[in-house]
Order: sequence, then structure tokens, then C-alpha cells
Amino acid sequence: MDAGLAAVLGAVVGAAGTGAAGFVTGWWNARTVQRQSQVQEEQARRQLRFEHTRELREPRRRVYTAFIAQTRLVDRELGRYSISDAYDLNALHTEVERLDHIGIEVMLEGPDSIVAPAREVIDLAHKSIRPLRLAARAQDGNDTEAVAAARDNLASVGLAFAHSVRSFTHEARSILSDDGRNPAPCAGSS
Repeated sequence: MDAGLAAVLGAVVGAAGTGAAGFVTGWWNARTVQRQSQVQEEQARRQLRFEHTRELREPRRRVYTAFIAQTRLVDRELGRYSISDAYDLNALHTEVERLDHIGIEVMLEGPDSIVAPAREVIDLAHKSIRPLRLAARAQDGNDTEAVAAARDNLASVGLAFAHSVRSFTHEARSILSDDGRNPAPCAGSS
């Protein structure tokens, strides 16, 4: 082979090798930069979720605590009716209405997972009024069997109410213990 041709061919092969090495190095660097960018974006999302969760925790804690405290007042009124023949429902109505109002705050604070347990507590508090009305009517009519049936119904509603309060408390505790560091994406309802 001619020395000049060999030199040109060597130069071409050398240039191609250098170009290929440069291409691979550039491609590898670009992928590395892309991965670093993805990691930084993920870290930023986690940090935003953590801060968002932390900002929501205290207002939620306050309203969940108020809701649970109000359930105790409703339960106390229910207990008073279960051991008494007095059926003045004004106090129970007042406590249930307060529970209803605080329940709206719970639902506004969220997240969505607390709404159903709160609604169940409120619904059962409202359902407790009916057996008391029936017992009062039965007592006015001296119908001891109807009074006993209404009290049994009240006891069932009371047990369901207590169970629903426990379910609400469990969900509230779970929400408040979320530190925002898990890998779930930051969302408006968390």
C-alpha cells in the first residue's frame, strides 16, 4: 500500500475512532445530566410534599380534636337518655348540631379519606334522635314495650356510633402521622 494512502487511511480511522469516542462520551454525559435532573426533580417534589403535609398537620389536628371532643359530648347525652326517663331532646339536638358544624370543618380540612368516617359519625348521631323521640312518645302513651324497644334501638345506634368514632379516630391518627416523606406525589388532597 502506498505510504500516503496508508497515512490518509490511518488519519480517517483515527478521526472516526476519536469521533465515535466523543459521541459516546457526549451521549453518556447527556444521560447522566438527565438522570441527575430527574433525581433533583423528585427530591424537590418530596420536599414540597413534606412541607405541604407539615403545613396541613396543625389545622387538621385542631379540627379533628374538636370533632372527637364533640363526639364525647354527644355520647354523654345519649348515655344520659339511656339511664333516664327524661326525653327533653334539646341538649342532644344542640350537641348533634355542634358535631355537624365541626364535621363540615373536618371535611374542608380533608383529606378525602377522612370524609366518609366523619359523615358516618354525623349520620349516626342524627339517627340517635329518632329512637329517643319514639321512646318519648311511647312513654307519654304508657307503652312500656315500645319504650323498651326504642331503648334497645338507641343502644344499637349508640354502639354503632361508638364504633364509627373509633374508625374516625383511627383514620385521623393515620393522617396526622403522615410525615410527607413517603414517595407519593404531592397532591392537593393530601
